[in-house]
Amino acid sequence: MFIHLGENIMIRLKEIIAIISYDLLAESEVLKEFVEHNRKKHKIVEISAGTTKSIVVTKSAVYLSPLGAGTLKRRSHL
Repeated sequence: MFIHLGENIMIRLKEIIAIISYDLLAESEVLKEFVEHNRKKHKIVEISAGTTKSIVVTKSAVYLSPLGAGTLKRRSHL
């Protein structure tokens, strides 16, 4: 099964480790460090130039999605 993350990006559901609301980035130092660490390792995939609403973590990449975490969770049936 696949999930559409926005634009033309689709990934396998079984690759998803976590779906996190982007709003939590402002509140969590650990999440900020996680994103910056992955940005330095060139593992961040910014799906849209517009607003980011969720962070989707996989083993190979961290996707910044324009779709909300709730929407993605409903689509994935997690």
